[in-house]
Amino acid sequence: MNRNILILVLVIIIIIAVLVGIVIFLPRGDSSGQKVVINYWGLWDPPEVYEELFQEYENNNPNVDVVYAQRRFGNDQSNSYKGQYQASVDERLANGEVDIVRVHQSWIPRILPQLSAAPQSIFNDQEVKANYYPAVSEAIVTTRGEVYGAPMIIDGLVLFYNKDLFTKAGVTNPPTDWDDVVEVSKKLTVTVNGEIQQAGINLGSASNSLHAFEIVLLMMTQADVDMVSLDATNKIQASFATQKAADAVNMYFDFARVHKVWSSRLPNDLQLFTEGRLAMMIAPSWRANDIINANANLNFDVAAVPILPGANRDTPQYLASYWVDVVSKKSRNPAEAWKLLAWLSQPAQMKRIYQKQASLRAFGSPYPRTEMASELTNTPISKVILQMAPGMKSWPLYDYGNWEVIFNSELAKLETSTAAVNAGNLESAQSQLNQLIFK
Repeated sequence: MNRNILILVLVIIIIIAVLVGIVIFLPRGDSSGQKVVINYWGLWDPPEVYEELFQEYENNNPNVDVVYAQRRFGNDQSNSYKGQYQASVDERLANGEVDIVRVHQSWIPRILPQLSAAPQSIFNDQEVKANYYPAVSEAIVTTRGEVYGAPMIIDGLVLFYNKDLFTKAGVTNPPTDWDDVVEVSKKLTVTVNGEIQQAGINLGSASNSLHAFEIVLLMMTQADVDMVSLDATNKIQASFATQKAADAVNMYFDFARVHKVWSSRLPNDLQLFTEGRLAMMIAPSWRANDIINANANLNFDVAAVPILPGANRDTPQYLASYWVDVVSKKSRNPAEAWKLLAWLSQPAQMKRIYQKQASLRAFGSPYPRTEMASELTNTPISKVILQMAPGMKSWPLYDYGNWEVIFNSELAKLETSTAAVNAGNLESAQSQLNQLIFK
């Protein structure tokens, strides 16, 4: 072979080797210009809520491309916490098909092995405890100080009430404690030939109260029941089968059995409220959107859920139930995902999210940051959530969906009996949960 040709071939081989090496060892998603793609699953919010924010973030971080998708919670009116969305989240986390996903705060202990903790330099436990409500740190911060979620909202149960029915019955204000609830709900109940035509409040049945489990959990929380505890081996377990918990269940059933302000023979509470035939309804605040969509002319308002008369304010009086963004352990770019969440969690971005949400639906998501409470003092619904937020409790239930399914099943059995509920009646639900979840 001609010497010059041999040299040319060797040069070409060296150049090809260098180029292959550059391609193989080129850093991904950095100043090289290659994009870091962050797949982000939202839930309630359509893409337009975040479009401007993500565009701004991408302009300031040219190596990042945020791909947002809105998912659906379920395909039925009940919106059970154990449904198709939960199954989809579990599947995508296992397959590594999502970087950021929105989950219920109670799911975090269950899916913890599939999550990436926030780098301490980006989002740490000191910041969470200093700037967020206690129910937030209870849910997203581990005993080791690791942070596994970035909440964009704080939420829980509220008391919806029909203002026209209140006026007609001469009731001025919504009740603030459970004794008042009994008296007011009796005034607001209309019975014809022994059948309730207008119900006072949606308490007393598991079959047609869509959020019976959460309401009973609220009552147990107010009664200072330890829903979970540590066993002898320091493992968490369900521990609510006590007389205090049984008393809370009896208080719930008494609204139908004794006070006769609700009946299992009625349509479900959401339907009855939107029809104007239910005076008061305890439900998560997001039900306001369902109510407005079903009956835009309904004259209703919301108030804080009732508490026990003479309640100790050091004991949590309200139940936290909200959604939080988490990062998948199988994310290819967990640090970049956390940088995005830390940026979205700043007050300036939260305000913009709220304003966009409020322009698209009944109200925006109440801020989970304590220093932002004064921002929403004049807003409907959100201001009520923030009144309750300092006293909210978040339980590490591991699997809110299975708690809901098991509790509703056991409550349905108990409501058919005329006998008072005792601690022993709750042992079946406790045993099922310990075998299914905490094993």
